[in-house]
Amino acid sequence: MSTSIQLVKLAFVDVSDADQRPLKSVLNSATRLLNAEFDWTDPERADICIVDVHGQSSPPEQAVALRFSSHRNGVPVDLARPFRTRDLLEVFRQALKDVAFKSAHHGRSGVGVRVYRGAIVE
Repeated sequence: MSTSIQLVKLAFVDVSDADQRPLKSVLNSATRLLNAEFDWTDPERADICIVDVHGQSSPPEQAVALRFSSHRNGVPVDLARPFRTRDLLEVFRQALKDVAFKSAHHGRSGVGVRVYRGAIVE
């Protein structure tokens, strides 16, 4: 049984370059574990937006939003530095499921998804 790789478009919203670099590095090294390939784009075209919780902008509605903070300070976030690989993988696995669900229910192309009786099949 072969598994297909998902191509997922990612974007940053209000995340500084200094925070983008290590996050991109960790994600690029985790692509095999996530069975996904990431394409960095602008927020309007993204499937997943990584949004700085201290920023002023909001992600587009079509994107799955992951809340980010450059430090762990008690603010509820999905990702924070220092990055913990296990936590990051868990967050992105859920985000990929959310992208597949949105794609299936909003007629978006991109992430391949199998649906049986309205439910996502893994």
